[in-house]
Amino acid sequence: MAAPVVMLMPIWLWSGYICEAFPSTTSASIFSHSNSTQHSHTGLATSAAGVMALLDQFVGKWLEDKKEGFACLADALGLSPEQRAFFENSQSELSYQRDGDTWTIQVGIVGVPQNTTFTFKLGETYDSTNIDGSPLKSVIRQDGDRLVERHENNGQRTFVMDIVREVTNDVMNATTTIGGISMQTIYRRS
Repeated sequence: MAAPVVMLMPIWLWSGYICEAFPSTTSASIFSHSNSTQHSHTGLATSAAGVMALLDQFVGKWLEDKKEGFACLADALGLSPEQRAFFENSQSELSYQRDGDTWTIQVGIVGVPQNTTFTFKLGETYDSTNIDGSPLKSVIRQDGDRLVERHENNGQRTFVMDIVREVTNDVMNATTTIGGISMQTIYRRS
């Protein structure tokens, strides 16, 4: 059976997989602008240069090593059986680049020649797309040494998706939460 042609890379594919309920922040809190340099999970204040130095650990190429809880999130997203089978058996890859305060993320699937690229600045809303082509409004913020993302879908299926990414050495852990259902993905630097 040939793999289906993938036209759009899902934002949630970059993330992680564990079926548990995690409290999510409200839309107003993640999309509101703040000039604060205090970080909620570390409690430390950091200069703008220090923030970028903390986040440079994300720069580079990453290959999905393991995903847990995908079935639960696939149910929450309402994926078709074909989409579910394809993404459950695929391996995602992503690449982060930074030029000053502008970030670029390339998202793809191993063996599929097409990638999707998103460019953004921390704390600024940008447009992205979900697997079904529906538009997303997205924002990525820095919280200490973590990237905290919020993606809102106002298409046919309305939902809010939160992703928290953390790097330890050459391992990135990404936790994705939609409607209280979470999954976790582990990436290794490639």
